[in-house]
Amino acid sequence: MKKLLIVADYNDADYVKDVVRVEDDIFEKFLPLMKAINNFEPYVRHSSFGGICEHNWISPREDLGEKNIYETYPQFSKEYIDEFIDIFTSGLYSPYDDCGCHTIIEISDIITDEKYVDWKQNWEACEKRYNSKVKEYLKKKEELYSYKRPSDGKPLNCIPFAEMNDYENSLIEKLDNLWKDYQ
Repeated sequence: MKKLLIVADYNDADYVKDVVRVEDDIFEKFLPLMKAINNFEPYVRHSSFGGICEHNWISPREDLGEKNIYETYPQFSKEYIDEFIDIFTSGLYSPYDDCGCHTIIEISDIITDEKYVDWKQNWEACEKRYNSKVKEYLKKKEELYSYKRPSDGKPLNCIPFAEMNDYENSLIEKLDNLWKDYQ
């Protein structure tokens, strides 16, 4: 029998915790998913908001282009993930229960202190996990945002839409659709 501490983030470092007792065979069954969570690779959101998704669990922000849990871990069946949720995370309550937790921060053995998910450590190294698509996306986004209007030196993100010329509007259009090139 394993006694596990589960820590999750539901909103900007607002953590919830639970202790779960599981039989060794159940723990072993779900160890591959825990390893996948621990090794989550950030990706480019698929929306005009763009940006990088660094949430390793259930996303409350699908409307912002974040993947749902089944898209995040397609190597596992829906039933397998749902069973994991029932066993390991169903006791994690937040004020935003309809959203759930977006990041599993830690899964550790209370007795041995062995960590199976250690996202605090991984979060700090998240940029090191960026794949080539993510790095290329960020470089291109920075390049587009580096534009400054020649007449007054205003950066693109400081020019009111009503004042934008055709070229500046085209840059905004490129930024809004940039994510499509990195899926």
